[in-house]
Amino acid sequence: MRVGFVVLYVNDPEACLEFWTNKVRMVLQETTNIPGNGIYRVGLVCRS
Repeated sequence: MRVGFVVLYVNDPEACLEFWTNKVRMVLQETTNIPGNGIYRVGLVCRS
């Protein structure tokens, strides 16, 4: 099974981003800023 992405709604996006990048070793792939919110796309490093 291959998962393209998962959406998480969190109260502290910076802490969530830190967890996924520092603890799980995912990488930040894209950041989108919209008024009042930030969307961070993280994922595993592609090893083709």
